[in-house]
Amino acid sequence: LSHIKIKGQCNSAKVEGIVRCLLKILRQDRLSKCIIFSEHYTMLDMIVELLRDNQINHIYIKNHSSLQKKIEEFKHNSNINVLLMPYS
Repeated sequence: LSHIKIKGQCNSAKVEGIVRCLLKILRQDRLSKCIIFSEHYTMLDMIVELLRDNQINHIYIKNHSSLQKKIEEFKHNSNINVLLMPYS
């Protein structure tokens, strides 16, 4: 995956690897859907920043108040490829 170039910078090789992997998936199938879970909000925040830099449409669920609405939006909107959720 190191041959896939990403825009933006991050201090985490793991986060950069996730975004490279997403770019690879989306290059193969632009309608792919991916879900990312993490127990660390800071990790999700870093991923969101690189997703924006690389123009990957996403939804970030930070709390459960809008959970169902955002999941439905993710499922039915073909322009949104990534759903990020904490699992705490």
